[in-house]
Amino acid sequence: MRALFRIILLACVIMFSTPCVNNPVQAQQSQQKRISALCDSGFVLLDREDHEAAQMVFREALDINRNHPEALLGMGRAMLGQPDGALLALNYLRRAVEQGPENLEPHYYKAYAHASLARNEVRSRSDGKEALDEIEIVLSVNPSHRNAWYLRGLVYRDVFQDYGEAIEAFRTQIEVYPEHAEACVECLKAAVDAGEWEDAIEVGESVLSLDSVSWEVIPYLAAAYWKSDRLDESMEVFNRFFGLAPEEERNLYFDLAYVLTPEEAQEFSSLGDEGRQTYWNHYWRDRNPDPKTMTNERLLEHFMRVAFARKEFSKGKWPWDIRGNLYVRYGEPDVRAGRGRPYATEELIITDWEFFIKKRDLHEQMGLTRLIYTPGELFPDPYEDLLEEVNADGGGTPEQWFYTDRGIDFAFENPVMNGVFLIADGSWGLMEAMGRRMPVISEEEEKIEIFDPLQSAVTFRGEDGKTEMEYAIGLLPDHIGSFRSMTGEHNFIETQINLYTLDWLPAGETTEQIRTIAARPQFEIRGNPVLVHNVTLSADPGDYLVSVLVMEPETGVRATVEEEMTFPDYS
Repeated sequence: MRALFRIILLACVIMFSTPCVNNPVQAQQSQQKRISALCDSGFVLLDREDHEAAQMVFREALDINRNHPEALLGMGRAMLGQPDGALLALNYLRRAVEQGPENLEPHYYKAYAHASLARNEVRSRSDGKEALDEIEIVLSVNPSHRNAWYLRGLVYRDVFQDYGEAIEAFRTQIEVYPEHAEACVECLKAAVDAGEWEDAIEVGESVLSLDSVSWEVIPYLAAAYWKSDRLDESMEVFNRFFGLAPEEERNLYFDLAYVLTPEEAQEFSSLGDEGRQTYWNHYWRDRNPDPKTMTNERLLEHFMRVAFARKEFSKGKWPWDIRGNLYVRYGEPDVRAGRGRPYATEELIITDWEFFIKKRDLHEQMGLTRLIYTPGELFPDPYEDLLEEVNADGGGTPEQWFYTDRGIDFAFENPVMNGVFLIADGSWGLMEAMGRRMPVISEEEEKIEIFDPLQSAVTFRGEDGKTEMEYAIGLLPDHIGSFRSMTGEHNFIETQINLYTLDWLPAGETTEQIRTIAARPQFEIRGNPVLVHNVTLSADPGDYLVSVLVMEPETGVRATVEEEMTFPDYS
């Protein structure tokens, strides 16, 4: 259909714009009419995003008058619509500016071409400056231009990493043109990149209200909520994302392959679909650091890691390069040298020497071999100029990651500067690290201590054909907080007891909510005082999983117990 439209349009232009005349004045007027008709047709094709056909039309117009400003502008725009066409477009747009400097559109599209080059080339700052100069010309005449502030924001963010200027530009674009959906989206991204979480939430909530919100931007708002400790809202946003994202993308967030050990992965792969779902439910529930909250904080962090890996490490490879695998498994390194953004990275760009100092101090704290610094190991002198010009996505810049508590040290390199980072020679223990068990939780793993609880259960006939179970747990309260009252010294703990089906689904109304109990030890076992807590659960006859959480409120020290129980049929 598009090809037919193109043929008819070109035929009409030729048929009605080429009369036979001999008078020079009439011939000149005829040429002007023909060029105008060609330009009108070309801009229609541009509106239809048929850039190839538009080039043909504008080229015909330029064959008649090589300096016609409208034809030059149209040809430049048509070139911008082609892959890698920005450099060719500049030639036409420069000439369009020379032929009609008072016309703002050639200035805008010239800025657009420079910005395209600046955002995609290694040496970018000169093109970025040229883009800003042209944008200033446009805004000095028309401060309410429908796209100039937006383009200014893109240049400041992507070329100069000046997030403050970028956010201001995007916000101004939204003020002068509230319907500018792209400005809202890019403002959200810039606020997240800058770590301005409240700004990101404010803009992100407006983005979600857009009629045609793109699923790709939703994790940015989830990140802002997550960083602001609004975890329930972050999980709600992710749930919306999962409802909109393509299946291939959504599966990345639920694939356990990125966190299981080889042994676990082998066990998981041997299961059927139903068994895998049960395994998945159990896996993440077992790693929930605080079951009393609505959101599984560790699962939410996993979603954030996947989202960050997709954003930061996927430039040259789907879904990400080797850095993404490590990031999803281990989280943010304790020390990271190279380029990054504060989406999840608090320490961004540090030098080779700064990295060495941090790593040496960590080695000393851990009692490892003292390091000796070799200048230029990762930043050799011949490449210093190149490194200054490299884009914020990392370019050819090497990276080093170091995980303190695990003693894992990685170096990455991008030898052909295509955005795909590889493990550099000398990285320690990659395969061994990838085979390790994923940490239970990322930041407080060392603080978790497990009690040795004692438990017992008795079942009996309940009402309405159900079976009741009285479940009791006994705890040795050596590390449980205590307080004194008028009746003596008491211990206080928080408990929650849940009943699940064997595939880890909640079993009816059989969940005891988190509650704080205070009690004195009831008896002793081998000289140790024992604190007993019991609860009655009711369910239909069948097999269930009983899950117990006991937590010391102040320190977070906890005990967890899971065991399979049968509720007999006493009906």
